Amino acid sequence: MADEVKQSNPAASSRFFQNDKKQTVLDFITFAPAESPVKYAEWNLMRAHYVKGSGLVVFQYALRLYRINADSINLIVAEREKMMGPFVEATFDEKDDGIIPSRPDLETNVERLAPEGWESPERKID
Repeated sequence: MADEVKQSNPAASSRFFQNDKKQTVLDFITFAPAESPVKYAEWNLMRAHYVKGSGLVVFQYALRLYRINADSINLIVAEREKMMGPFVEATFDEKDDGIIPSRPDLETNVERLAPEGWESPERKID
């Protein structure tokens, strides 16, 4: 991933490190391609690990700034300092938050929370 980022954007910078669980974390910043009409800077943290029977699981935290000025680097540095520790140490274990329970009535709950006009990919709402 780091090679792809650097190849597509030579101004990008990245580094790898491992957390206590020996999971690799990629920390990088990239920018909009020169030919892009929309300019931005984007900082990312990515962590991946293999789950037997499921495959590769990737976690990402990103901050994209569309207004690039003298304060942009300060914003990115502050966000990086704030999020680095929690992201690296997070377990990302799923917990039931009571909003969408793991029960057979899941579809009903999803429809209740969905925006007006939303249609289930499996059936149309009449």
